[in-house]
Amino acid sequence: FVAFLETLTGIRDLMIDRRMFGGGVFSITNGGFLSLHTDFNQHLQCSEKKHRELSTQVPPGCTVATPGWRRINVLLYLNQDWREEWGGSFELWRTDGNYSFLDYYAKVLPQFNRVVIFSVTDTSIHGHLDQINHPLGDTRKSLSFYYYT
Repeated sequence: FVAFLETLTGIRDLMIDRRMFGGGVFSITNGGFLSLHTDFNQHLQCSEKKHRELSTQVPPGCTVATPGWRRINVLLYLNQDWREEWGGSFELWRTDGNYSFLDYYAKVLPQFNRVVIFSVTDTSIHGHLDQINHPLGDTRKSLSFYYYT
């Protein structure tokens, strides 16, 4: 699968995160949503709270918790027969390096066995703004995997 991702994205030497830091199973209940955001590229664990901000340099007293720099997100949806009116569609938005604009780009319904693969950058803005509203209270379920260089 890693070789497939490298071919698809053109990013060489991708690594998995065996600890699944920040990844794994996600289940969002009725009323839940995910604000637009960008993801971390590298997570630091620090002995002092004041050094927890993200940076391209590792501050004294900190170690890198992730196996490198996050480059790719893979989301796998596990919802049988999910309808758009129940909310929770994954949205991608565009901007530039200065965040001088924000434009809607794409929406993906979280259907069973659907996969979303996207690059993690400072401008890869995403989320799901429509609150979950399943008539039977079912949750929006997904698996999230991250790949690093």
